[in-house]
Amino acid sequence: MTDAYYEGIQFPSTLTSKISPLIKDIGLSFENGSLQEIFVTFKDSIAKNKLEELFQLPKDKVNLPEDIMRIDYGDNIYSSDKPIDTNYTKWLTITTIVHIGTTDMDCE
Repeated sequence: MTDAYYEGIQFPSTLTSKISPLIKDIGLSFENGSLQEIFVTFKDSIAKNKLEELFQLPKDKVNLPEDIMRIDYGDNIYSSDKPIDTNYTKWLTITTIVHIGTTDMDCE
């Protein structure tokens, strides 16, 4: 059953303000029982340099912790609610693992 493959816990909306009053929502994405991505949506636009400072994000997005594959913020091509100033963002996505499909593994 493919639905079970993506099952995982959901972050309670009542706890987001305990992490930061700037956060509107936190989403978690799972794959095969492992945390795949964390999606953070902010209540309002936040300066990217302030985001880096608040969450202690590496500025170069290269020297990431061993269990982090990618950190993205500022570019959400799917949203029509983008900040006008490109130095601001409303999103933060932390990817822990990259999806590996059967075509990536040369499975038949």
